[in-house]
Amino acid sequence: MWVVFSLAAALFAGLVIVLSKAGIKKLDPLLVFGIEAVCMVVITWSIIFAKKITNQINQIDKRVWMFILVAGVLTTFL
Repeated sequence: MWVVFSLAAALFAGLVIVLSKAGIKKLDPLLVFGIEAVCMVVITWSIIFAKKITNQINQIDKRVWMFILVAGVLTTFL
């Protein structure tokens, strides 16, 4: 099952890059990424609140936080 998710993630990542490049011919890519990031945050947190799973934040231990934060930082460099 994780193979399917990995392939879907790669496909969508490629689509994001193609769509972004098509729309940013005269804009700074950093600005475009910032706008995309705001959209991702709003949509993701809307789903989290709709599913009422915010209580799980308290269950995340320090080691997992480290992995999540490093993954988030590395995402900005891709």
